[in-house]
Amino acid sequence: MVHFIVISVVLLGIALIVMGVKDRLNHNTLLKAFALVLFVVFSAGLIQRHAIDGSFNLFGFDTDTTDYGYYPDTWIFSVGKSFAIIMLRWLTLFVATWAIACGIKPHRFIEKLVAFVGVPLSVLNIVFLESHIIASVGEFDTYANFQAIQIIASITFLGIVSGVLFVKNIRTIAFNRRALLMGIGVVGLTMFAVMPQGLLFNFFGYLGEDPVDFTPIHIIVILFTFVVMILGYIIMRNRSMRAKEIMLIFFVLASYFQFFYLRRSGLSGLPLHLCNTAVILMLFGFIFRWQSFFYFTYFANVIGALAAIMVPDFNRDFTDLRTIHFGYNHMYAFVIPIWGVALHYFNRPRLQQMLKALGVFSIYFVAMVIFNPLVENFDISTNYFFTYNDHLPDMFGVRWIFYDYVETVEVFG
Repeated sequence: MVHFIVISVVLLGIALIVMGVKDRLNHNTLLKAFALVLFVVFSAGLIQRHAIDGSFNLFGFDTDTTDYGYYPDTWIFSVGKSFAIIMLRWLTLFVATWAIACGIKPHRFIEKLVAFVGVPLSVLNIVFLESHIIASVGEFDTYANFQAIQIIASITFLGIVSGVLFVKNIRTIAFNRRALLMGIGVVGLTMFAVMPQGLLFNFFGYLGEDPVDFTPIHIIVILFTFVVMILGYIIMRNRSMRAKEIMLIFFVLASYFQFFYLRRSGLSGLPLHLCNTAVILMLFGFIFRWQSFFYFTYFANVIGALAAIMVPDFNRDFTDLRTIHFGYNHMYAFVIPIWGVALHYFNRPRLQQMLKALGVFSIYFVAMVIFNPLVENFDISTNYFFTYNDHLPDMFGVRWIFYDYVETVEVFG
């Protein structure tokens, strides 16, 4: 019954929009509106947990399973179905991210890509609707809970947007070799941007090595970051500005979705850590071309993110979800601002802009120094920008500053 309702709403939405465009409405305006709706419904899903992320070692590569006992007990579905659902969820977010980016910066080829891939993908999502809910919640009880409603809304609006773009482009969709190769290239080069962060853990279990202290896997992570940056620049440098714009918008949206992929709650979950703040500032900076937001991330985050990649502050396995989350967040905070200048989306910064960015950073840092101990009274795990532990002073050998100069301020008598 629910499947029928979703299909009916999708078809009705497509029909109404097509008729509206035909009569009086501007197509790009409608796309922007639906891009906003898509963004909202997918963002609503980010505050929920993903039960399928707990499925451990589906392919049986990790033979040391002492932490998980009999690892098939962690599986929600069979190996084949788990693989299919994980890939379907991945493709769905991938197409939705491109659809949102296309709504913000219209691009003919991307419209065709979303239309051609999104329509059959929407059909698959409707077929596997119940499995989507189980993958998120862990079990199926009803279609009436919040997560189920969010999933249904995501599938419905993605189906409407894909369908409208399909109707718009059906006469100009060319199934020639060049278009096919371009489509495969775009998908192949950008799917990684929104990879489910539990995927490696799901498929292979633990690697048994932490990406710290310049171990082989840590060096691979560092090199990979630079390869992404250089390869992205080489591929996009001679493209049109419209192509550069939609690519950058896609990646800032991907950074947003990847940052909030790991469920955040409480005061410690606020995105006030410097590289966390960069995700929000980049999103607004690139979409609205707000230079003040961009240059703050360019000057304050690039070096900080690189330092975090080179000297991470954790000891967790490479495939652990929190490790992958850390890697995505800092890779994007490092790479995207550099692309922004290198691809001429923003002008090359001047000294005056650098000084303004340093001034804003100083205000931010002092604010976090004051705010952190106040918030710590309510959430002991709060530690914005390492101002509440010894990580940074230990890195620079100045721990004594933290303990030789202490001031106590009583706020609430």
